[in-house]
Amino acid sequence: MSGSTDHEAWSDEALFAAWADQQDSRAGERLFHRYFPKILQFFRNRLGDDVQDLVQATFLACVEARARFQGRSSFKGFLYGIARNQFLKELTRKYKRRSVDAAVTSLHDLGPTPSYVVDRREERELVLMALQRIPIDSQIALELYYLESLSGPEVAEALEIGQPAVRGRLRRALGYVREQLEQLATTPALRAASLQTIEAWARSLPGTPE
Repeated sequence: MSGSTDHEAWSDEALFAAWADQQDSRAGERLFHRYFPKILQFFRNRLGDDVQDLVQATFLACVEARARFQGRSSFKGFLYGIARNQFLKELTRKYKRRSVDAAVTSLHDLGPTPSYVVDRREERELVLMALQRIPIDSQIALELYYLESLSGPEVAEALEIGQPAVRGRLRRALGYVREQLEQLATTPALRAASLQTIEAWARSLPGTPE
């Protein structure tokens, strides 16, 4: 890395080190452009469109928390962990709470939230509605693992939990979604179609029998 100026080819971790430790602004810009769309969508899914300040705050907080990043997982897991913390801070501000227990509180519990719908198919919409009704950290775990394709160690980094706990967290989260689908589905056919999506997710967990 030392002799190269081709930031495009650098790993996330190399870019982060150059940005945070050496004040390399080009490395910071490359890292920002690499992850800006995903972090923007992370906040938009939960808070609506006016989230640019939260995205900026997330990247700045990464630099401030540099000492916490020990390379145990990946920069991606670290970044989503910072985004999660910024999101929880925003919830305490928005809903005027002293704190939000992400292990038990859902977005639905807090009050009206933007529609978490990205697909017009009815069963897909139902699954996304169910996701809003499960604990926030369970929702984040499912999204990061199944939709953003983070690894188990990266999910552990983002949620600030031990790696052995990730699979159990995901299985419990899938169980919560199944329970919500049972309550939300208006017809047996819709319930069955929606549950197929959840079962497909469950089968993709490591060590799950086919």
